[in-house]
Amino acid sequence: MLKVPYLQIFLWFTLASSANAQSGTQQDAQIRQVLTANAWCSFSYNKISGASHTRRVVFQSDGMVYTTGGGETYSSGRAGTVAGQSSSRQAARWKVYQQRVYADPMDGSGFQDLEVTASRNSNGYLILKSDGREYSMCN
Repeated sequence: MLKVPYLQIFLWFTLASSANAQSGTQQDAQIRQVLTANAWCSFSYNKISGASHTRRVVFQSDGMVYTTGGGETYSSGRAGTVAGQSSSRQAARWKVYQQRVYADPMDGSGFQDLEVTASRNSNGYLILKSDGREYSMCN
């Protein structure tokens, strides 16, 4: 799968020709529009252990981003198989500046670049990648 800079995904969504290059402010606005139009979901599964993890990220137009996650684990021993579950919810502020997406977890560390890249899967759907996870559009 070909990785492209995050900015490139907006070229796929715009009807403007490449001769009509947009300013950075307009591109930032398009990035915000794409991020807030859908929730973004990630799923991973370990076929050896049976553990699975999900993550759902919702960028809101008010500058807040909410991440919810969950996991299921399984372990076997003398007592049989034991299942475990976990869940989490995090909130942060987010912004787009010069075609880069930043988040501030509000813990005093300030805004950090999420280093988001984008690509298309074999069906043509947009896939975002950040922090080693792949995200697709979800409800």
